[in-house]
Amino acid sequence: HPALAAPALAGGLLAPTVVLRILKVRRDEALIRQLPEAIDTIVRSLRAGQSVDAAILEVAHGLPPPIGVEFRTVHEEMAMGLPFETVLKNLKRRFSRLSDVRILCVTFIIQRETGGNLTEILAGLAATIRERFTLKRQVRAATAEGRATALILGIMPMAFAGLTWVMKPDYVGVFLYDPLGRKLFMAAI
Repeated sequence: HPALAAPALAGGLLAPTVVLRILKVRRDEALIRQLPEAIDTIVRSLRAGQSVDAAILEVAHGLPPPIGVEFRTVHEEMAMGLPFETVLKNLKRRFSRLSDVRILCVTFIIQRETGGNLTEILAGLAATIRERFTLKRQVRAATAEGRATALILGIMPMAFAGLTWVMKPDYVGVFLYDPLGRKLFMAAI
């Protein structure tokens, strides 16, 4: 039936894109949650006297996906002979929408060019990321009641219209079949 085929086709075409988008967002969120731990691992390795390459390899082997996989990719690109700045730019390009990853990459690049105490800079970055997570959780907790109220108030008119449609179809039918009712319905929306 053509009326069913069009929505089915649209759903079939959009479903893979929507699923991939959801998986990508989840992966990004998991990577950001793991980033402070990865930075702490790098800091501990550097304080133990290891090189940056060895510290990155430690993160690659010691942490689960997705951050372990990404740092493994970074280490493999370095092992193939790519310059460290190019490897970091590749990482930044893969996660260009994540500001924490961009900041991490820029921190490494600037430290390589200008020098400075990389362990202190990275430890401060990890602490900042953790503080931001804490603040985000506090904001979500503080606004939970308001968000729940907004959801209920948003659903209530539609639920009431559906219930009225079932009990008294003539009441809601005015909004669908009468020209003035359609205009009022569009104005309400």
